[in-house]
Amino acid sequence: MNRIATAMGISALMVLCMLVPCINGIDADIEVEQVYVEDAPVIVYMEEDVPVVLDKIAAVTDRIEYSADISTIDDEDQIVIIDGNSVVDQAQMSTDISNLIAQGNPVIVEADSAQLFDYAREQMRFSAFAENAQVYCMGYTENGSIVCHSISGYADTEEALLRAYDWATNIETTYVNSTITSGIVHDDYYSYEKDCDGMGTMSGITIVSQIEDNDSEANYYLVHFQHGGMPTGDHSKSSLDIRSDVGAYDNQAIYDHQPTNEVNVTEVTFNRSSGAEVGSDGIGISSSFSATWSHTYSDVTYDDQSTLGSGVFYIKYDINECTSNGYNNLIVEPGMLVKVETADGAYHYSDTYYAEFCNVVIHGAWHNNFRTFEMEMNGQINPLE
Repeated sequence: MNRIATAMGISALMVLCMLVPCINGIDADIEVEQVYVEDAPVIVYMEEDVPVVLDKIAAVTDRIEYSADISTIDDEDQIVIIDGNSVVDQAQMSTDISNLIAQGNPVIVEADSAQLFDYAREQMRFSAFAENAQVYCMGYTENGSIVCHSISGYADTEEALLRAYDWATNIETTYVNSTITSGIVHDDYYSYEKDCDGMGTMSGITIVSQIEDNDSEANYYLVHFQHGGMPTGDHSKSSLDIRSDVGAYDNQAIYDHQPTNEVNVTEVTFNRSSGAEVGSDGIGISSSFSATWSHTYSDVTYDDQSTLGSGVFYIKYDINECTSNGYNNLIVEPGMLVKVETADGAYHYSDTYYAEFCNVVIHGAWHNNFRTFEMEMNGQINPLE
């Protein structure tokens, strides 16, 4: 396996085909996932005198340089790729990475863990990565939001790095929060992509928005999940599920969540008066807080299995694998409102994302070999004071 590491640039994030809704009928061709890349400058850090193979990235850009010292990089347009497993001085590299991210460079680390982002965790509001990922990515959007992205499951490390490179060239167009109209302090994002043994790709973005409040003893966060699955080849998908164990951390509570098991729900809406508790117990959320987004999916049913008393958010989406939403891209978007009463007011999360794929035997009629894949995300988002 070729080990590589840091790449920087001002833009960041990959645009997956699955982030675009498909409207083809079930008799249409199965949608094929593509990676769209741009020609961007790349700095590759490698401490050992070993050739680093980047053939797939080299096919889309000829602006690749190699360096044994990233501390002198002053061009924020460069993407930095780091061979994390070759780094000897972990503490110095962690500091250099934090400085580069603060400068505006997207950083990509190919390593066995996200350890090199430890210093960035201390200096910034948060860092959040999937467990046991192949490639870890971190950067800023132009409006100051932090983005953490994890890539895993690819047999070909070069393919994972190409997708990380694409992530770095598309941050500004991918990480946009258009659902909240007023009453927030800041947004941050954590996202993921996982190849599911060639059956499809599970990927998504979670937007965490700190809400304006007048409560001196608590902070409030809106969590907007965007979880998707894109089958590949002769495959379909049959479910997408999201679980978040909010109550695993002291002094956190789910104050509102949607959708619940009501009929004909076509929108997810949160505002100052949404939910019985939020509207009646006098909690200190800004009176102007409002967020709404669509929640309409054909041939999909959902089941809210959340247990608010224990702080568990759990929404299961059952998809008819014989239909367009089974064969093609689909993103489901539940959400929740969380109150945090800890001294630092930080939101701690432990999320698990699931996707079930299957083989197509007869298109539109018969499927088998149903397999469930999952990805775990754990982290902490500190409040913006």
